[in-house]
Amino acid sequence: MFVEKKPLSWKPFLPPVKGRYTFNKPLGPLTWFRTGGNAEIFFEPSCEQDLIHFFANKPADLPVSFLGNGSNTLVRDGGVPGATIHLGKTFFYYHAAPFRPLKAHSLGVDSPEIDSLEVGAGTLCATLTQICIQRGLGGLEFLCGIPGSVGGVLRMNAGAYGTEISDKLLWASAIHVKGGQKVFSRKELSFRYRSCGIEKGWIFTKACFKVIPTPPHVLEKRVKDLLQARHEAQPVKEKTGGSTFKNPAGHTAWKLIFDARCQGLVEGGASVSTKHCNFLINHGHASSFHIETLGEKVRRKVLKKTGVLLEWEIKRLGVFQKT
Repeated sequence: MFVEKKPLSWKPFLPPVKGRYTFNKPLGPLTWFRTGGNAEIFFEPSCEQDLIHFFANKPADLPVSFLGNGSNTLVRDGGVPGATIHLGKTFFYYHAAPFRPLKAHSLGVDSPEIDSLEVGAGTLCATLTQICIQRGLGGLEFLCGIPGSVGGVLRMNAGAYGTEISDKLLWASAIHVKGGQKVFSRKELSFRYRSCGIEKGWIFTKACFKVIPTPPHVLEKRVKDLLQARHEAQPVKEKTGGSTFKNPAGHTAWKLIFDARCQGLVEGGASVSTKHCNFLINHGHASSFHIETLGEKVRRKVLKKTGVLLEWEIKRLGVFQKT
């Protein structure tokens, strides 16, 4: 649980909003690991203008963090100070439309024979995949196995099966914590492997992707095959945050972890998966301290064995606390 360190609460200084504030909200239930402390302030804006208003009128020194769908995120046991922003149901929407050839050419799209799909940043990847199947829009099937929302996927340039979200993006709109809203082209976002080049003060609110008209039954078969492959290779039924470490240049993280004999390694109630060793598992009684300590132990063992220092792919949020 977060222990407030400021002599005064932030509550009297928060601007009035149309959305909702929740104070001292437990974040563990909102994450895939099911661990971690509380948010001092949990803010769910009602719309983009509500979020812009909050940023323009909040105390200048109020810490701000972002929480998406809770996958690829480890909330530390000490909780998250300041305001944690979560884009809720009002940012869960989509709009499909034909993509004009002239606009396609101006954005550097090779073929005008595509449609565009505008999506709110709070939309879950799994839901987006089903939307595409229903409407016969192909190209985003790889998202079916990514446990997250559109905003988080953009921030980390998530991908699977040889495709990254940046490969499909036309533009994305974001709001900055210090004020301002901007629509970014794909090029402006400077995507790299598992990262986005714009500063962390920007929060994505919506995005537009290129999609190709495809028969629904074809898409349904592709998604079924991808989900089956994921089920066979990953511990999808366990409490886990997804891939723990990024693949270093010229290597795969799981192979380095395997070579360092970390499969099955245990720390408290957490362990390294024996099915896919780039996954850490909460067996139901682990703390975030156990999970992060286990991850650091894996990094040390891999470095000693291979000379490669693994980089965390999972976002660690909040105050580190031994529990």
